[in-house]
Amino acid sequence: MKRAFWGGQFLYGDEMGVLKEFRGGASAFVPMIRLWLEFGDKRHIQKALFWTSEKSPLFKIALAFGCEVVYVTQDGISFFIAQDFRPVLLALKNLSEEKIRGVLGQASRVLKSRPKPDSFNE
Repeated sequence: MKRAFWGGQFLYGDEMGVLKEFRGGASAFVPMIRLWLEFGDKRHIQKALFWTSEKSPLFKIALAFGCEVVYVTQDGISFFIAQDFRPVLLALKNLSEEKIRGVLGQASRVLKSRPKPDSFNE
């Protein structure tokens, strides 16, 4: 992650990613997301704003954990908001990696049947 800062009521994450040699699906993102959310939680922040590509595993993770798409660019970058990330942080702290993978797998199957979010640019 290049930057993480807090302003007002939002935790903002920019340039979150996993180096190519360490990628292996969504499980590579979980520790990074947990640390980022803990950073915000220690500062008594509940809302998070971040962006990711629709091609990234983070896209499915965000949808699986109830984040909302608030803006989509023409090149497939989606901006998300998590209105209250504390339940996600609680799950990441208390569920095993296997159970988290199971949740993401179930969510992925459900998400395949949903239409893609429209762009808010129009």
